[in-house]
Amino acid sequence: MNKKDDNQKFTRRALVLMYFKGFLSLILGINIYNIQILSGSKYTVLSDKNRIRINILQPQRGLIIDRNDNVLIDNVFSYTASIPTDLYKNIDEILAELKPICKTLQIKDSNQHQSQIILCNNLKWDQVAKIESNIKINQIVKINQSYKRIYIYSNLLSYITGYVGIPSKKDVENSNTNDFIIGKDGLEMSCEEFLKGTYGIQKVEVNAFGKTIREISTQTSVQGEMVKTSIDLKLQQKIAEINENNRGIHIAIDLKTGEILGMYSSPGYDPNLFTDGIKANEWNKLMKDPEKPLINKSILSLYPPGSTFKMITLLAILKAGIPVTESVLCSGEINIGRRVLHCWKKHGHGYVNGYNALENSCNIYFAVQGMKAGVDMITSVAKVFGLGSKTGIELPFESAGLMPSKQWKKRQKNQPWTFGDTVNISIGQGDILTTPIQLALMTARIASGKFIKPTILCNQNHSFSEIDEIKPSHLQIVRDGMYNVMKNHHWENLKIAGKTGTAQVISRRDAKGKFKDHSMFVGFAPYDAPKYAVVSIAENAGWGSDTALPITKKIFRALLVG
Repeated sequence: MNKKDDNQKFTRRALVLMYFKGFLSLILGINIYNIQILSGSKYTVLSDKNRIRINILQPQRGLIIDRNDNVLIDNVFSYTASIPTDLYKNIDEILAELKPICKTLQIKDSNQHQSQIILCNNLKWDQVAKIESNIKINQIVKINQSYKRIYIYSNLLSYITGYVGIPSKKDVENSNTNDFIIGKDGLEMSCEEFLKGTYGIQKVEVNAFGKTIREISTQTSVQGEMVKTSIDLKLQQKIAEINENNRGIHIAIDLKTGEILGMYSSPGYDPNLFTDGIKANEWNKLMKDPEKPLINKSILSLYPPGSTFKMITLLAILKAGIPVTESVLCSGEINIGRRVLHCWKKHGHGYVNGYNALENSCNIYFAVQGMKAGVDMITSVAKVFGLGSKTGIELPFESAGLMPSKQWKKRQKNQPWTFGDTVNISIGQGDILTTPIQLALMTARIASGKFIKPTILCNQNHSFSEIDEIKPSHLQIVRDGMYNVMKNHHWENLKIAGKTGTAQVISRRDAKGKFKDHSMFVGFAPYDAPKYAVVSIAENAGWGSDTALPITKKIFRALLVG
């Protein structure tokens, strides 16, 4: 092959390589154009996602105070350590490094639906420094600045304040963010929208290891609104002192405003247990406690009203047109079909009418006249005074109670209503069930003659209409009867009107193996110018006059005398 042929061959190869190089350059150019020009914004966003981190800043929850501006629930600054949820699979290695620093660690499966998993709460500054200086975990574990909820008076107000906790999956579905604690009960739950505040947003630049290099911008969080309750802290403390070690419920209501001044239930629980996430053993202890301390008995527990219901029966008797002067002979017992109804007074009261029926608490009078009035009349009057339906107080999980009727019995038991059922209702027994807050509302409406609505918050609308379904003269007969109930009791200078009751139960035995009833009292004071209504229930404490009445006397003294 001569030199000319070699040159031609080389030239052809050079051209092929040049064309190929040009083709590659074209492809590269097209890709660069696509990346930098056509998809530039897309990759800029991806780059920013790797470089810029957005932190959600927890707001302080609003404070909860009493009517006199005493702080009941506060916030304290706190540090927590957490990791992103997607790193949960590496948790064992992280925990091994954290355990010597934090001592106590907290991992809950319920956290898995959150973006961050809390590992340590309430860290001190030296612990924070140790975590941040640990090269094995400082790029993974995040230190958060947060605010811990503090329930200053612990179980004294637990049923009113409620508690906060980590949101469940269901809570997250209805929430703007899943990384903050939310109200789980009490006012913490019912006032969540006011208390939660507005979270802030912080943008920071991070390096390849996720470590913050600089802060780009910060939108500060806004603390939640303050919630002012109607509760009088000093009165609440006094009621707790008066109650001593009894298991019971005590409610005091202002008749002018409907505001609940005191709402005490015993036994209580410590809401501080829930702030950092309650431990399994503590939760199991509360759940297995036979006294059921987590239940707000004031609005949820159901009790037969016993003789405290006789005011409703008397109003129904009068509304039915039965003269107040019409007497019934009480010999101590009466036959109702095959049943014998006994009065509490073995040999009877003699002749009893509407004026002295409450004073004598005569079962025979209320049974006979109650049958004349009829269950429909009794039920309709009971509803006027708030029985058989929720009161609407601003606390969650309230029970509606039960006001039986002919329709209810047919629907629930597929049985017809009988005279015996009417007799049971007339004396506050049988299937009728009430909550303590309903009994307080009933008493408040009887005392005031107005459609009072109970509230646990201050500064609400206190304009109440008159109860025009019941004649004022009939209400006065009942008030007079309640005052006469107390005339044989020593009440110093306090003019109190009220009614004791004994609610039959079969769920608890005393030391002798007998069933012991609930002791009840409802009343208002002063009799001639009513200001307050009070209900007291001492569980399994026997006769109403033995336990509930003396307790209520002391509560009224605290309200009227101080």
